[in-house]
Amino acid sequence: MGLAVAVLREASLTAWSAKAPAAWSGTAGRPYRLFPDAPGTTEPWRTLLWATGRADLPGHPRRDTWRWDDTPRA
Repeated sequence: MGLAVAVLREASLTAWSAKAPAAWSGTAGRPYRLFPDAPGTTEPWRTLLWATGRADLPGHPRRDTWRWDDTPRA
């Protein structure tokens, strides 16, 4: 969650980009852990922006509310 918040804040200070910031890579770049209802077939950065209500994602309604899901998973 901490990395996602830091990257989203950095992105909000600059122009929104369809390209992920350098810090958002590897396993950290998977929003599906915090947003299990997020589509798993879309680009992770755009999915994170969509999951937090910051961008549109083709084929999915734009969110106006959101919440982390930090439930432990096996």
